[in-house]
Amino acid sequence: MAPKASKTTKKGKTLPAVPQIGKAEKAKAPAHGKSILPEKKTRSFGIGQDVQPRRDLTRYVRWPKNVNLQRKKSILMQRLKVRP
Repeated sequence: MAPKASKTTKKGKTLPAVPQIGKAEKAKAPAHGKSILPEKKTRSFGIGQDVQPRRDLTRYVRWPKNVNLQRKKSILMQRLKVRP
């Protein structure tokens, strides 16, 4: 970090002020005072209105037997991995 203008160096000389780069760019606002982005509308999921978001139904799917066996085996192997 650069020292501030008010502090002096070991020789007693004051340092020039550090130019502020980021603040001048942030100060500019849009000319018309409004955002360019469209406003977000609230969605209502009542009957005949917006479509509800997709739900993750993988838990309720009837999986093939080999898939269930693979899952059960992997869980069992993880639980049995206990160091002596």
